[in-house]
Amino acid sequence: MPEGWTKLNTHEDELSALLEKQVLEENGIVGVLINKQDSSFKFGKVELYVQHEQLQAAREVLGGADIDSVDED
Repeated sequence: MPEGWTKLNTHEDELSALLEKQVLEENGIVGVLINKQDSSFKFGKVELYVQHEQLQAAREVLGGADIDSVDED
């Protein structure tokens, strides 16, 4: 990852990583996913990175987020 980015979280599955990234983006925080899963068997990790200066804000947002609930508008 380029300089200035910090790993925020590591996920076992892509869906939970995408949900977390979406929560961040809804709060104005840019997130980048690095998918290290094997394309054939889907084992491995998905890492979520944020810009270093947004790390604390990202932790606060995710600390109060309920990513298990779905907002159906």
